Amino acid sequence: MNYASLEDRAPAADALARTMLGFAITYTIGSRAYSIKAHGSMEDGTISLGTSTGIVQQVELMVLKTDLPARPVKAHRIRIAAKPGDIFEPVNVQDDDTGRHWLFNLKKVVA
Repeated sequence: MNYASLEDRAPAADALARTMLGFAITYTIGSRAYSIKAHGSMEDGTISLGTSTGIVQQVELMVLKTDLPARPVKAHRIRIAAKPGDIFEPVNVQDDDTGRHWLFNLKKVVA
């Protein structure tokens, strides 16, 4: 009897984890919007401004490559359901170690 390997089951496990644990985002490329779920973190960091220190929000996302038709670029726009008034762009885009996800930071788009 042949059993599927862990590697064979990894894409299905990734999709299940995303569905069960991910948070909702809308990822827009041009006029096409994709409602997907992503893993990520939203936390406060600090920035040094000479003699002052400020607080800056750091947002990182991990998105399954199969959920997007193209590599994330600065012209794309992202809305996070938990932050409905904000629009972000992807920056510092890279592959994860498995090659199945895009990893990137978000930068708030100022109107």
